[in-house]
Amino acid sequence: KLGSTAIGVRTNEGVVLAVEKRLASPLVEADSVEKVMEIDTHLGAAMSGLVADARTLIDKARVEAQNHVFTFNEPMRVASVAQSISDVAIGFG
Repeated sequence: KLGSTAIGVRTNEGVVLAVEKRLASPLVEADSVEKVMEIDTHLGAAMSGLVADARTLIDKARVEAQNHVFTFNEPMRVASVAQSISDVAIGFG
């Protein structure tokens, strides 16, 4: 089976993130599955595939964003967060 679908659409007013929740078991409560998460007040992420790996990347992005705010007293740019997450993802192999 393929992973679930995650998509992001950018507009002039903001961004829309949408995901498909595929429940592997009828015993899983649909409300307990979160696939769109906040990284910082101005950043969000949608996940698809292995949720555990995505949560690791999101946790890393949150730490990087907060360290940047504490160090420079300004929000981290989206491109910088994406580069930081990419560096970690490449390390997974």
